[in-house]
Amino acid sequence: MSIPISTNKPSSGNGETSTQRQRRLEKKRRMRQQKLANETEAEKRARLDKRREKRRNESSAANEARLTKDREAAARRRALESQQEHDARIVQAGALISQYRANETQEQRAARLQVVRETMRLHRQSLAIDKQAFDEAINEYPNQVCEVCRKCCMEKQISRNVYPSINARGYLPACLAQKDSLKLCSRCKTHLSSNKNNPPSKAYWNKMDPGTIPDELSDLTDVEKRLLARVIVYVKIIRYEGRWGQYGFKGQAILFAQDLHEVTEKLPNMLPRSTQDCGMVVITENLENITTREFEVNRDRVYRALRWLIANNPLYQDVMIDEEACLEQDDVIRVEQRLPEQTENNQVRRVCYEEANNVSRILHGSWHQGYVSIFGRSSGKQCCAMALANILRAHILDPHLWSRSILDYNMLDGDHIYNKIVSLLTVAELDDSEYLEVANFHVIRDELMAFNTAFKITHEANPSWCGSLQDKMNDGIQGKTLAIALDALFTDHRGGILIANSSAYGNKQYSLDYIDVELIGQLAQQDINNPLENLAFNYENVTNIPQIHTSCMMPIDYAQPAEEDVLEVSDNINEIRRKTRDNLVNVSHEAKHEEFAWFSLFPYGINGLKERRDVRITPLDYFQQRILGDDTRFQIIEYLFYALSMKEFYNVKSTISASAKKIVGQHGNIEDLHLIMRNIRGTAAYWRTALLDLTAMIKAIGPPTYFVTFSCNDINWIDMRKALLYADRRENAHPEALSINEVQKLIEKYPVVVARQFMNRFNALKS
Repeated sequence: MSIPISTNKPSSGNGETSTQRQRRLEKKRRMRQQKLANETEAEKRARLDKRREKRRNESSAANEARLTKDREAAARRRALESQQEHDARIVQAGALISQYRANETQEQRAARLQVVRETMRLHRQSLAIDKQAFDEAINEYPNQVCEVCRKCCMEKQISRNVYPSINARGYLPACLAQKDSLKLCSRCKTHLSSNKNNPPSKAYWNKMDPGTIPDELSDLTDVEKRLLARVIVYVKIIRYEGRWGQYGFKGQAILFAQDLHEVTEKLPNMLPRSTQDCGMVVITENLENITTREFEVNRDRVYRALRWLIANNPLYQDVMIDEEACLEQDDVIRVEQRLPEQTENNQVRRVCYEEANNVSRILHGSWHQGYVSIFGRSSGKQCCAMALANILRAHILDPHLWSRSILDYNMLDGDHIYNKIVSLLTVAELDDSEYLEVANFHVIRDELMAFNTAFKITHEANPSWCGSLQDKMNDGIQGKTLAIALDALFTDHRGGILIANSSAYGNKQYSLDYIDVELIGQLAQQDINNPLENLAFNYENVTNIPQIHTSCMMPIDYAQPAEEDVLEVSDNINEIRRKTRDNLVNVSHEAKHEEFAWFSLFPYGINGLKERRDVRITPLDYFQQRILGDDTRFQIIEYLFYALSMKEFYNVKSTISASAKKIVGQHGNIEDLHLIMRNIRGTAAYWRTALLDLTAMIKAIGPPTYFVTFSCNDINWIDMRKALLYADRRENAHPEALSINEVQKLIEKYPVVVARQFMNRFNALKS
C-alpha cells in the first residue's frame, strides 16, 4: 500500500507549513518595500533616528548577536546572487560611500579617520602578538625525554611531577620506582596513571634497548657494513633534482640472503663477502659526486669488526672467516662519463643543457655569483674572474660535455681567482667598487693555476674593441658595432670577455677583450674530465662550500633484480617458486631478519621487531619508538625507508587478512581490491579514494577558495638550524655561524628532526 507523504511539514506550533510561511514572509517583504518607497524624507529621518537611538542603548551582547545575525543573512544573500547582482551591489556601495564622504563635515571626517587609525593600530598589535606567539612556538625543540619510552618530546608534550599508580610501582624498574615523581609523555602518563598491571609496550625495559654500538662497528662505512651483513636489505633510494634535493625511495624493501658457494635455504656462513657480491654498485659521472670516505673499504677494519661480531653477536657464532676475500673499492664505484649524443644531422646534442628555444640551449648552475652564503664578501663582484675560469675550463674540457656540477666548480674556482687577483693588486689599481677589469689580469697572466693545471694568458692592456650597443652611435673609427667586434674576435682568437657599462642618457657602452690561453702543465687525459681533481685549491679546507651532486644520477642505487627474473610465473596464485641463486628472506618467517640486516644498529643481535617481549608491541609503535627516541642511530635514511616499507607491509598484511573474510567472490577470490588497498599510501586505490573524496567535497560545498602549498626552507630557517644543533648536542653553537655545508650535513644526519620541526612550524601557523 502506498501512502502519500507531504513535504510541506509544519514548521511551527501553529500548524503553518513551510510553503505558507514562505508566502507570508514574501508578502511581508513586499509590503515593507512599498512602505519604504512611499515614505517622506521626514518620515525616513525619524525612522533612522529611532533605529540609531535603539542601537545606542542596546547591550554589548545584544549588539554582537545582532551583528552576527546580519552577517549570516548577508552571507546567505551574497552566496545566491548572480555576477550581475554582485557587480551592481559593489557599484551601489561605492556610490553610497562616496556620497557620504562628500557630505561629511570636518569633524565627522576626523572622527572617521580616528576610528580607522585605532582599528589599524589594534590590528597591528594583534599581528605582533600572533608573531610573538608563532616565534615562541617554533623555537620549542624536542629536548625533553620521557623516562619510560625514551621519546624526545617538546616542552608542551611532556608532563612533570607525575605520580605513578600503585600498580605501576610494581612493574617499574628500580631506578624509576624509587623516584617520587617522573617526567613522562602523554601516552606513558595515561598508562602509568591507570590500574594496568603491565608496563607500556614502548617502555625501554620491554626489550627495546639494542645495546651500545662498539667502536669496531661505529667506524664502518656503508660498503663495509654490506660486506659483513648476512642479510642484505634492498631499498632503492633516489635523490630528487636540485642542489639540496631530498631523498625518496621507490618500491618496497626486499631482503636477500646470499650464499657464496651453493644454493641453500640457510644464511651465508662465510664472511666477509667479496666486494663483487656486496649487492651495491655506485654509478657516477664524476667522482666529485661522492665522498671517498663514504665508500671506502679498509681490510683491517672489516676483519676487526667481523671478529668482534663472532665474539659478541650470537647470530654470527656459526660464521667462518674468509681470509682470502677480495675487497676492492673499484668493484663498488663505477665511473661512467656520459658521452654526447649525435643527432640526425651529426651535431652534438648537449645532454645536460635545457632547451631555451628552437635554436639555443642553456646550462644552469646551482647558484649565482651573488650567493652570499657561498661566496661571502666577494659575492656579485667576480664577473670577470668567473668568465676567465670558464674560458680556462673550455680549454681542457669541451663545453658540450659540461654538467651542472662542472659549472658550479667553475664558479668556485672563479671566486678563488678573484680573491687571488684582489690580494695582488695595489690600492691604486682597484677602485672602490672592487669590480675587476681584464686589465687587472696582468698580476696573474704569467702563471695561473686553475683546475690543477698551470696556464699562461695573453691580453692587451686596453680593450681590443669598444663601442656602443646602439649601432647608430658607432662611426666605425672610434666605435665598432658589437657584431663586427665579435666577428673580429673569433676570427683570430678562441675566447674573450665582453663587458657592458651604462652611461648617461641610457647609452650603453661595451668593451671586448680577447683572452688567449696557453697550457703550461696539462694533466693527463684521464684526469682532465674529473672536476674534483682539477681544482686550483683544496676545497676540503673551505667550510662554506656545499656538497655537490649531479642531479641526473642516483648517489646510492642498489642493483634490484626484476621480479620475473627472481620468481617463476605460475597459474596457481598460491604457489611462488624461486629460480635464482639469491635467497629472498621471508620477513614473516625469519624472526631475526632486522637484526641480521642491521647488525650495526643491533650489535648484540637482540631486541628487534620480532623479539619475544613480555608486552606485545605493534609494528607502528615499534618503529615510532625507534625513530622518535633519544637514540639517533635509527635516524639514517636507509633505516627510515626500511621502516616505512615494513610498516606498509604489515598494514597490507593485516588489511588483506581482515578483508578476505568479508569480501569473497564466487570462486573464492577477493573481488574489490580497491577496498583493501585504499589505505596503503601511494597505491592506485589510495589515489582513487582521494579523488572520490575530493569530488564529493566539491559537490557538497563547492570548490576550495585557496590551495596552499607549504615547503620547507631547511637550509636557511634559523629555528631549523637550532633544532639540528640541539639534536647534535651543540646547543650553545650559533646557528647563524653555520655554513651551508655544515647545515646540509646536519640535515642528512637528522632527517627526523627536520620533519618534526617542519610540522611544528605548520602547527604553529595553523594555531
